[in-house]
Amino acid sequence: MPAKHTLLTSSIFVAAALFGTSASAQSKPSTSCATTGGTMVVAMPADILRSDPTLASDTQIWYIAGNVLQGLMGPKPGQVAELEPVLAKSLPDISADGTVYKFQLREGVTFHDGTPFNAAAVKYNFDRWTSLPKELQPYAPYTAATIGFGANSIISAVKVTGDYSVEIDLKKPNSSFLDYLALAGFSIASPTALKAGGADNTVTDISKIPFAQGGPTALVGTGPFKFKEWAKGDHLTITRNDKYWDKAGIPCLDQVVFRPISNPATVLNGLQAGDIDVAFQVGPGDVPIIKANPKLQIVERGDSCNMFQLALNNEVFPFNDPRVRRAIAYAIDKDGLIDGFYGGYADAADGFLPPAFQYAKLLGLPKYDPEKAKKLLAETGYTPDQLKIQFWYPSNVVRPYMPDASGEFQAIAANLEAVGFKVEPKSDIWSPNYLDAYVTGRYPMYLMGTICQWASADNFLLVNYFGYVDGKPRKQWNYKNDALQAKMEQALAAPNTQDATKFWGEAQDMLGKDLPIIPLVNAKPPAAAQTRVRGFVSSGNLREQMNTVWLAKN
Repeated sequence: MPAKHTLLTSSIFVAAALFGTSASAQSKPSTSCATTGGTMVVAMPADILRSDPTLASDTQIWYIAGNVLQGLMGPKPGQVAELEPVLAKSLPDISADGTVYKFQLREGVTFHDGTPFNAAAVKYNFDRWTSLPKELQPYAPYTAATIGFGANSIISAVKVTGDYSVEIDLKKPNSSFLDYLALAGFSIASPTALKAGGADNTVTDISKIPFAQGGPTALVGTGPFKFKEWAKGDHLTITRNDKYWDKAGIPCLDQVVFRPISNPATVLNGLQAGDIDVAFQVGPGDVPIIKANPKLQIVERGDSCNMFQLALNNEVFPFNDPRVRRAIAYAIDKDGLIDGFYGGYADAADGFLPPAFQYAKLLGLPKYDPEKAKKLLAETGYTPDQLKIQFWYPSNVVRPYMPDASGEFQAIAANLEAVGFKVEPKSDIWSPNYLDAYVTGRYPMYLMGTICQWASADNFLLVNYFGYVDGKPRKQWNYKNDALQAKMEQALAAPNTQDATKFWGEAQDMLGKDLPIIPLVNAKPPAAAQTRVRGFVSSGNLREQMNTVWLAKN
């Protein structure tokens, strides 16, 4: 049988840090806090896109939802490559052929609305995910690229075999299935709340689904915190769930307020003034200032778990020409980007995976060489007018992989113009305009990045990037490569690590030759906090739990 997720539990990826103690000491949440109560303010680099983690692709909602909603499986606190059962009582029994997963569920768990968690609720959520209407499917890219929809779903059946037992049947083995179930987008929500909030697949206009727009039924799960309110553009608040099923994990804090603040200077000022307790991300250039302040601390998250790329729509001229794509790769000064915008907290990308990932392969990608770029463009014979390109970048956002979108855009645009391109600058606000436009394929060239959910090749290569959806290339890049798709599927179903290494390596070689997008940087984004913040376990996948956190008295 395929090695379920044991392929991912290698110690090659360590991305945990803890305020005040070791990660292993916090492998299980505990409320052994010196003080209880209080409000913690967390500065986020952007507002959430929507309040339904299934119908969103942004890190913010997954970060927050991970404290409110729970799935059958989840990442261990402070870990990326290790999972643990959450709403499942234990790891599932898996059939010899790797296609049948039998879960026993926790008993005595209730949703925040008081309704019971049981096998029927699990099946209801799975049925909702796999049968999303066509109109909503573009807003659920992770569902599309993992378990899929309708006839194209990897799931053949979800069966209730008892009040607290569920069987999930797959059409074929999938070594990452348990990892999929640990994603925030596959958290189990209250069926009652889903129905009341229009998230039962009866409403196809996403703007009219209260569950996705911060309505009173949004984010009704089983987690240690409960959703209170979302004032768009200002804050989102979660409050302690005093009836949390895991008594040892009841939060110390009364509430956590997440505030979207995209300006690094504003974040720094808020930290210095004590108005912000935790900054999800700080500008690399501000690190020395923070380190010099005895009331503040820098929080490092370990090895890179992301990639920043120049994204290209491979159906749009001239990006449909591999010579042009390679010329672009030679034109960009990656080291200049790192020196100018990352303060040493990044490495130049030399592949399509963060280097610490399982199966990652260094590819010897083109390095900065403007003369080679000019030569390749000259070989195409394209006129200056044909090399006029529309280049998009987001505003009102700071991302872990993109600390200064405008500045990085300007630097890359200057690199491109220096070798013969004419750049037409285009920009839009990050949420929802930019996110919705890129995921539906409306941009020819644009800045984008990806943050990992688990540390193996399929997370990036298949799920986030190049895996087909409903048998077709993903609209973000419109990159059609049937041989690559077949190779990735072969790798995902590999019966052992040796075969998986071979197949994923061959897939990366294909990408290195064709360059459908241009990998730029693997960033290591630091966070920051007041020194009075204790018990916080950081993680490279940005799935950080707030129920272990408490605020020491000054």
